[in-house]
Amino acid sequence: MSLKINFQRFRHSWTALKVRRFISHLLIGKNSYPMVFKKADSFKKLKSSHVYIHIPFCKTICPHCPYNKVSFRQDLYDSYKDSLLNEISDYLALEKIPYIQSLYFGGGSPSMTPELIASVIDRFKDYFVRDIEIGVEVHPQDASLKMLNYLKQTGVNKISLGIETFREDLLRRLGRFYSVDEAINSVKNAQTIGFECIDINLIYGISGQNVTDSQKDVQRCIELGVDHISAYPLMTFIHTTLGKEVNRGEFNHYDDTKRVETQKIISQACLQAGYKRTSVWSFTKDNKLPYTTVTRENYIGFGSGAGSKVNGIFWFNTFSVNEYIKSKGVKPAIMLETTDKFRRFHWLYWQIYNTKIDIKKYHYIFQRDLNTDFGAMLTFFKIIGWLWQEENAWCLTERGSIWGHRLQMLFSLSYIDKVWKECQQDPWPEKIVLY
Repeated sequence: MSLKINFQRFRHSWTALKVRRFISHLLIGKNSYPMVFKKADSFKKLKSSHVYIHIPFCKTICPHCPYNKVSFRQDLYDSYKDSLLNEISDYLALEKIPYIQSLYFGGGSPSMTPELIASVIDRFKDYFVRDIEIGVEVHPQDASLKMLNYLKQTGVNKISLGIETFREDLLRRLGRFYSVDEAINSVKNAQTIGFECIDINLIYGISGQNVTDSQKDVQRCIELGVDHISAYPLMTFIHTTLGKEVNRGEFNHYDDTKRVETQKIISQACLQAGYKRTSVWSFTKDNKLPYTTVTRENYIGFGSGAGSKVNGIFWFNTFSVNEYIKSKGVKPAIMLETTDKFRRFHWLYWQIYNTKIDIKKYHYIFQRDLNTDFGAMLTFFKIIGWLWQEENAWCLTERGSIWGHRLQMLFSLSYIDKVWKECQQDPWPEKIVLY
């Protein structure tokens, strides 16, 4: 089978639309397709043990970043802080708030406003379980010993360093203005302070980068002894500055053959160094828990543009920071209610992302038999070499992990691209239809 396909472009093509439509009708039924986010005129607040906090402020805006972000301005930040803490307080005023098992901060660059992280943790602390995970995305330029120690003292036990690459010219292409020495020092500072998990984000597929560069980046992480390595392909979302440059032919990136070669080399290096694969694009030391944010059955998000998913209902806050600040009693901008069949398929999809499908867990959540619901599909994946079966689980092979990433690009990245693009254009969309 030829791999010479540009999946970045393919996922927006008419052929990809027909493939998504066929698979969606087959697996989730015609009643769930197309998926339609609607304006959230009325909404009953739902709850979860897993919490995500979005802090959208950045010193500079990276051209490839698809996430909801704005340039830092003190007056805007002060107002945002008040609105975020008010949204959290309104949630905590509800009855029977579940104890919180995980709390993750993303952005933006949340590490540039550590005092807000501390305020949020303080607001939630009475609801923490004993072994709570608290993770923060950290920009390498923020990772001083003083700031990291401050985070540790507030209860943060996991951090993710957005280093991206150890080649300075490639960092400049991504709008990242730190040196390789600064990147390395950020890792060493984190190790000095001592967190339960230190993750490094790497990007491959940058214009001017080759497979050997990516191999060296991963090897540098291994030599530094980091706990978790997340290696992502450069994804050119159409609503980003970089995505627009790619569409105009102004920015060249990997073809898919080179991307697959890079994925294999990264995987080989990590596995040989004793890391285990914990998602289709991440690897973790054997004695560590991975750095994960929203790969949960349920989670609830706070802040401008934050997404949530509870019991098959998805929703997003308004992406406009100004509108988020102005809105009284923050509520979702858009929401999607799904069927039980869709919820089961969505759960399966994320387990494929996490490389292991637990048969007993499926039965516990849905009170149904996994092999009855999806056995034919799973057996087909086994025949073509994507899965292998152990007693109580289906597990992805290395080949399956590579193609699992392609399924993600075909489905969720295409849908995310459309939702985020329209939400950035309209703070309160009437509806968004996903085909």
